[in-house]
Amino acid sequence: MRTVYLAESDNYLLESHRLMAERILANPELLSFPKKQIEKWLSNNPSWSSRLAIEEWKDLIEPDNLDDLIHAMTRDDDEGQRLRSSSPFGLGILSRQEIDSLFEEAYASIPS
Repeated sequence: MRTVYLAESDNYLLESHRLMAERILANPELLSFPKKQIEKWLSNNPSWSSRLAIEEWKDLIEPDNLDDLIHAMTRDDDEGQRLRSSSPFGLGILSRQEIDSLFEEAYASIPS
C-alpha cells in the first residue's frame, strides 16, 4: 500500500482545478455540475464546518463572481489549498480519464 503524500495531493488538486477553471471560462454552463453537487451536499444535512465550506463555494459560483471563483480555484497558497480540499468540482467538467491522468502525473515521482 502506498502512502498518500500531501504535496502530491495538493499538486493534483491544483492542476485539476486549473484545468477545470480553463473549461469554465470557455463554457460557464459547466457550473451546473458543481451547483448540483452543492445542492446534494446541503440536502444531506452536513455538519456545521462542512456547511460553511459548502456555502463558501456556493457564494463563489454565482455568475457575477466568475473572476473570484476562478481565483479561488487556482490560487497557489494555503487558502486555495483549504478551498480545494472541499471542492464540489470534478466529474462533468473533467472526464474520468483526465482525472486519472492528472492523478498519475501528480504521484509519478513517489517511489513504489
